[in-house]
Amino acid sequence: MRAVAVRRGYSYRTIDLRYRAVSVANFQTMFGAYISAGKYYEFGASVNDGVRLLRNYYSDVMAQCSQTKWVLAGYSQGAMVVAEAVKSFVANDVVYIGLFGDPQLSLPEGKGLWPDACRGRNLSEYRVYVPTCQTDNGILKERNPYQYGELRGKYGLWCAKDDYICGSSKNPLRTNGHYTYADIAKMVKTGAQDDTEIINVYVTALSKEEAYKICSAIESIAPDYIIPEIEAIS
Repeated sequence: MRAVAVRRGYSYRTIDLRYRAVSVANFQTMFGAYISAGKYYEFGASVNDGVRLLRNYYSDVMAQCSQTKWVLAGYSQGAMVVAEAVKSFVANDVVYIGLFGDPQLSLPEGKGLWPDACRGRNLSEYRVYVPTCQTDNGILKERNPYQYGELRGKYGLWCAKDDYICGSSKNPLRTNGHYTYADIAKMVKTGAQDDTEIINVYVTALSKEEAYKICSAIESIAPDYIIPEIEAIS
């Protein structure tokens, strides 16, 4: 990617943009997040911190280079951060929003005893990789509407099998799927257009290793166009 950037005369830099992310592995944190749908207590405060940081960074970058285009990717709590922060972005600045293991997933086609998704009907346009057809909503209720305003059509959603956090599993003891997104390169699709040349990549995850793997997966989709400006690690 650095070679592509240099050949086109663009600058290339990688930075860590950190916010105070918290894991729901702790029962007290999980309970607070659950009863408040992720809005309050330690978990909610962490999300708000990430949203503020991302919005501020977006403003700073656009003030320096108004032609910058963005691909945003959020994993787990980071999906909530990205989904909320992007509401403040100008729609034309955003190329794609990838949400992985989203605790506020919303898939209407997964509802009911015999869901439409199990028959391949009425699938949400942002559904990219959701192998469990009964997946309907994440553990922290569903974000509604899932796509925001003029950003509609730029979202992509991944929810692996046996991921209790994004709702493909309803058994709290079956959470192993939530930690399989390191293999995301095998299942990624993108909405990046052929005329897109400079795209900032913001990734927020619960581990640096996970975030870098997701970044690498996104880069691999369209190497001639996606040039990461940011790799933001929680």
